[in-house]
Amino acid sequence: MNKLLGLTSVVFAILLAGCGLIKEQRQVAISKIYTDLQEVAKEVPAILSLNKGESPQILISEDFSPRLARNKHTDYFEVVEVQGVKDQAFSLMVHAVCDCLGVRKWAVLSEVYLVSPSGKEVQLSQSGLQTRQVSGIFSDAGTHKLIIVAASKYSGQRMGRISGYIFAANAAVPLSLPLTVHPTGTLKLEYK
Repeated sequence: MNKLLGLTSVVFAILLAGCGLIKEQRQVAISKIYTDLQEVAKEVPAILSLNKGESPQILISEDFSPRLARNKHTDYFEVVEVQGVKDQAFSLMVHAVCDCLGVRKWAVLSEVYLVSPSGKEVQLSQSGLQTRQVSGIFSDAGTHKLIIVAASKYSGQRMGRISGYIFAANAAVPLSLPLTVHPTGTLKLEYK
């Protein structure tokens, strides 16, 4: 019984040490401003592993997301791991989730990059604004880093409209407000 308790304690200590290392790596990543996608892929720990058929949400925020400086702009970003099979086609969707509190209507305009296990940027086809469709072919087998950047260079620009109705006094009044780009926010990912 003592051996089992001792073994359990050792395993628990190793798990906690691993969690501490990831937390420490994350703190370093948040405090640093990156300038290169390969450096990001190598140094920044992923916030999650995305598997086919999953559709999680991620938050890109000023307080908890790392920064990437390029072309006179500093953008917040997050890294997600995706397992790839060499020469296999893939399709990902990155949906901007509207922050629609009151009359404020804004969302993240994302730019998406994929870095292979060997550190090479994978050529991607991207289309769409509020929903970014990303597709390509995995160049290598293994863990790829999906880097999702909230493009601040478009901050404040209109990306669409939110339309609806206000119901008052037995009447429906149409309402349409601009959806504007914001440098932080929530994104929903889909891996097909």
